[in-house]
Amino acid sequence: MLQRRQLLEFGGVAAVAAAGGAAWMYYGSPRSNALAGGPFRHYPFDPVAAANFQQKLFIPVGSGPFGVLDVAGPLKIRTVAASFPLLPGRESPFLLYQTEQAGKAYQNPILRIESGARFTASLDNALAEPTIIHWHGLHTPAAMDGHPASTIGPGGRYEYDFKVSNRGGTYWYHTHAHELTAEQAYHGLASFFLVDDDDQRRLAKALDLQLGVTDLPLVIQDKQFDAQGKLLYKPSAHEAMMGWLGDIVLANLTPNAVQAVTPRTYRLRLLNGSNARIYRLAFVKGSTPLDFTVIGTDGGLIERPETVTEAFLAPGERLDVLFDAGQAQPGEDIFLRSLAFDAME
Repeated sequence: MLQRRQLLEFGGVAAVAAAGGAAWMYYGSPRSNALAGGPFRHYPFDPVAAANFQQKLFIPVGSGPFGVLDVAGPLKIRTVAASFPLLPGRESPFLLYQTEQAGKAYQNPILRIESGARFTASLDNALAEPTIIHWHGLHTPAAMDGHPASTIGPGGRYEYDFKVSNRGGTYWYHTHAHELTAEQAYHGLASFFLVDDDDQRRLAKALDLQLGVTDLPLVIQDKQFDAQGKLLYKPSAHEAMMGWLGDIVLANLTPNAVQAVTPRTYRLRLLNGSNARIYRLAFVKGSTPLDFTVIGTDGGLIERPETVTEAFLAPGERLDVLFDAGQAQPGEDIFLRSLAFDAME
């Protein structure tokens, strides 16, 4: 186990400048948590070296894995055990939410719905273990919240029907299964739940933002892999209580991710989907931190934007930010890093 002061240059997603502008990647040094088992075991690439950031960031688009689903009626959601290529050329067992709408199939869809609309869904559990869905951040009746007491067994069904009363913002949904929440979420049972309203549309129009192009949902997670490239989750009694830490950080399930950008403003909907790790996020060009603007947190857009050079993000928290990629010249690299910090200071 590394000591806190040794936690330098660890894991992530970054931003690289390309011919038309810049691009981001992420990497960093979450000093708040020691790395489990040493840095990047069973991973073929140094997750910090800039030259290794060559995998295109996975960006949610249409149907399929993490596709954007505009909710237009009742959904039938099914939890299944499947596989997903988290590391290049390697499949890893993964847990997924499956659903369909208008003849299109989705896995772990990003659900998007209008504030004030009614959300109706049935959850069918096709896993070999109990599960339930919690709608994180949404104001729901107690019976609709997905409390662990509502956990259903294999083959069970749970019916959801509630009005989305939250204002526009970035929320998410995930398993809340009794005594299985951490493990099931680690293995994939989670995704975004986006709520639209007039404020969100005015923002998108003013800044010419398009979801999946210049408005990017970005979930940051740390994982451990075994020698076969499969997800590893074997917490000790202490780790089961304090939280399981990974040694590789993924952005949208992509290690060493890179995304080319143009000199304009982007919106990033940041979600810390890690089990226990806290991130101190900053956009960095060389050794220079760059300004970005916080426009929203867990409850939606804030009253007035705040310009910062760094921000903390704990597990389950969301942060909506605007980043001006014009701060970089064509060909320059910008890294979205997790900076070192000492939680005891």
